[in-house]
Formats: sequence, structure tokens, C-alpha cells
Amino acid sequence: MKRIVTNLGVLQIFFSLLLVIAIMFVSTYLIYRNSISGIYAKVTQNNALVFKSVVQSFDDSFRTVDNIIHSVHSLPPSDNLISAEDDSLDMTKVYTLVKNLSTLISTVDYIEEVVVFYDDARLAITSEGTSGFERFFDGKYRHDTYNASYWKTYASTKHAFKIFPADSFKVLDVNQQPRSRNLMIAFGGNKLATSSKNVMVMIDVAALLKHVNQQSVIPGAALILLDQDRNIIYSTDKQWGLVDVLNDVYFNADREASLTRENYEYNFYKSDYNGFIYIDKVPYQFQNLNPVTQANDSIMLTAIVCAVALSVFLSIYLNRPVKRILRLLGGRAQQGQRLSENL
Repeated sequence: MKRIVTNLGVLQIFFSLLLVIAIMFVSTYLIYRNSISGIYAKVTQNNALVFKSVVQSFDDSFRTVDNIIHSVHSLPPSDNLISAEDDSLDMTKVYTLVKNLSTLISTVDYIEEVVVFYDDARLAITSEGTSGFERFFDGKYRHDTYNASYWKTYASTKHAFKIFPADSFKVLDVNQQPRSRNLMIAFGGNKLATSSKNVMVMIDVAALLKHVNQQSVIPGAALILLDQDRNIIYSTDKQWGLVDVLNDVYFNADREASLTRENYEYNFYKSDYNGFIYIDKVPYQFQNLNPVTQANDSIMLTAIVCAVALSVFLSIYLNRPVKRILRLLGGRAQQGQRLSENL
């Protein structure tokens, strides 16, 4: 009987400690989950503000490129490079144009090169000098599609200002060694051109992204950039249903829209300047959060096992002291009762 009472006392202490531990761990887990959700909500809110800043920076960058193209058209010579005296190439005009091009783009860090050519001359004029047209596009800036023949054909057609999608070019460095560069090509329009120049601006994509501070968006988010005709110019995400998503987009008065699809939220921003569409693809939870969650669960599980073991030890260790305290309290209560009866 005494052993049963002892065991019952141990169990009472054990379950009391276990209840306290359970309440503490449940509270801790709820705080952890709510903290993650709250932090993510705040981060996504800040990300929206950051992305709007990125969009504005992109707009300013493309506006700068457009202004450079218009400035090049105003540079002399405006019509051709042929000398009026002997129908030969006027090299004075050429080198003046080279110098002006170099000055024009010297302060814009994301411009790789600006190229000017005329329909009547097989010459590519850049900020660094001149080169044969075929040699420049088939040698120095090599691309399987955008070669010398392609650009000559494209320049001969009527077209508006266009930015070609970012793609990899094989570029020869100063040591004539090929290296891969991710470039966008901005080609000036000729429908309302003020000169006979064909103007191309080569944009260094890596430098452009650094300029607009694209890395400031949250990890796991993707940037998709579409032109006014909804052609992809640049994307950090190669796997998404573009057509399905765009069909469900309706812009509000602020030229913004949002859409949820599967595990992502898509935020759309339409430029006031050129009609480009910027898409911010944001996941519902932090990217690569599973390792953090697993580590937290492992820590909590280890703590629970240790707490249970500690509860067992304390239940046995505290059983006798608790019983003595209860006896003392019980004895004092009985003495007080007897004293009151005698009075």
C-alpha cells in the first residue's frame, strides 16, 4: 500500500511537470509558426515596394537608351559618310562620330556598345572605332541568329523602336579570346527617324540588373519583363505558363494587377513610359525554408525528450521532499485546529 501511494505521488509530480512542459512547447511552436507567417507577410510587403522601385529603375534605364538613340540621330553626319568631292568614305566624319559616340555613352555603365551603320556603307561605327560590318557581327559579337545578314535585313524594313530579348553572345575580348556575354539589343526605329543612321545599343544585362538593384527582391522571387507586344525580353524564371497567366490579367487604374496561381502570387506592373509589363512572381513561403523547419523540429523534439527525462528524474527526486512538506503543512493544520478547539 505504501509503494502504491509512493508511485501515485511520483506520477502526480511527473504529470504536473509534463503538463507545464506541454504548455510551454505548444506555446513556443505557435509563436514560431506565427512569427514565420508574420515575417513573411512583412517581407512580401517590403518586396512589393522594392519591386516598384526596380520597375522605375528599368523605365529610367530604357528611357536613357531611347534618348541616346535620338541623340545619335542628331549627331553629324546625318545623311551619309560619303565625301562630296570624290564619292569616297569621309573619314573625318567617321572619326568625329566615333568621338561623339564615346562621349555619349561614357557615363552609362550598363551599355556595352553603341553601333551605327548606314545602308550604303558596309561599315560598323562604334564608340571604340570602326570595323567591317560582317567582321563586327559575325566575329566580334557572334550570335547564331542575330548575325550581319539579319541586321542588314531588319534595318531595311520599316520598324519602330524595339528591344530584342536578352541572349548569350560570343564576344571577343581585347586578347581576341571569346567569352559569353548576356546582352539585350535596343534597335532604334526608322519610321520617324531624323537621319539615315541605323542605331543599335547593346545592353549588358548583368550590369543593367546591378544598376536597377534587382538582387534586392526576396529569394525565390522571379522577374519577368515583357515588351508592349507581350514578348518576353528577360526572365529569371524559365518554367511558367505565360499564356495562361496573362489571359486572366486585368489592370486597374494604377496599371497594376495581382493573380494567384498554384504556389505563387503574380504581381503585374505596366509601365507608363513604354507599355512594358513587369511581373513579380513571389512564392507563398520563403524559398529553402524546409531545412530551417526541419532543424527547428529536430531541436524541439530533442528538447521534448530531454524534458520528459528530466521530469522523470525530478518526479523521483522531489517525491520525498514534497511529501515531507505536505506532512508539515498537515501537522501545522492539525495543531491549529486543536488550539482553536481548546480555546
